[in-house]
Amino acid sequence: MDEKNKLVLQMGMFFIIVIGVFSYIILNEKKYEILTPKVEEKLNNYIDKEFAKEKINLDIGKIKYILDDRSYKIKLNNSKNKKLYFYVIYKNKKITNTYKKDYLEGKSLYTYTENKYKKEFKNSNLKFTKSLDKYPNTIYEKIINNEIESLPIYNIETELTIDNHELGTITKKINSFYLKTKKSGYNPKEYKVTIVDKNDIKFSVEIDNLTEELISNNLSDIISGIINKDKSIIDKYNIEYKYI
Repeated sequence: MDEKNKLVLQMGMFFIIVIGVFSYIILNEKKYEILTPKVEEKLNNYIDKEFAKEKINLDIGKIKYILDDRSYKIKLNNSKNKKLYFYVIYKNKKITNTYKKDYLEGKSLYTYTENKYKKEFKNSNLKFTKSLDKYPNTIYEKIINNEIESLPIYNIETELTIDNHELGTITKKINSFYLKTKKSGYNPKEYKVTIVDKNDIKFSVEIDNLTEELISNNLSDIISGIINKDKSIIDKYNIEYKYI
């Protein structure tokens, strides 16, 4: 066989393989499309059975086929707050759900709020102190009604960089950050602040248990106590700190 015919044969084999692969993918997709109505019926029956009491509070989405992991999903949102949701999943002929973690404990809503905060404040994190199902009904309702940021049910951790570790510099930096979070509508239970002097790497201090009241009324005393290592002042305000 000459080189020209050999090349033609190789090209032909290549196209046959390519066509075969695409045909397989298309047939697989069609197969899952054909199965969708039956799977949707199974998932809806499952939802009716498992979430009968909760169903009144839920908006049930449309079934979606997830090609990457060969699964079907239905998203169920809280009717008052679309950011609180969970999934019912059909995969390998088994039905599972993410209700406990995503919905009951509030992971979906918490993660949304944490990510929103991170976009506003660099080198800073928002962390919830307990799961959604641990709150009494009055607080739970406020959380669901989009008042989550104004409620002191989370802590804020941040790292602030300073030019020098003098009293005035540190208090001004913390106050500036505090006022910025308040202006954005955040109301944490406590602040945890790490102060880093970019000109003196030996001075990096982590300050815990800072509340709104302490920052507003006693911050200068607290920072003075930390700088001077005055234990009596630190004990007075129940502040925890450590050099890192």
